[in-house]
Amino acid sequence: MGKRHHRERILKRLLDTGQKLTATDFSHVSNANHYFCELERMGLITSEWGDLGDARVKFRWIPEEKREAAARHLSGQSEKGKHHRPMKNNGVTLNNEYCTENSAVLQG
Repeated sequence: MGKRHHRERILKRLLDTGQKLTATDFSHVSNANHYFCELERMGLITSEWGDLGDARVKFRWIPEEKREAAARHLSGQSEKGKHHRPMKNNGVTLNNEYCTENSAVLQG
């Protein structure tokens, strides 16, 4: 499946469930965190760090004030000129204020 398809499936599930989900909730998507970061940069979702059992995870969800924009995006009616291109370095998305805030934790 293509990049856009994965991003849309993740967004649709977040919109349909209204729950805070993690990348592990999307086992059918390889590297779901990459798509989460793109959606966050697009202003469609929000995230926060939390604990799930003994693991430190990042929860993602669509807050009430962003639900309409997310629904418009899924229906193909998102605002023109709002396309965001991820910044890459060796295939890894970088320089994203939302996705790199705790990158030192991930790099171990």
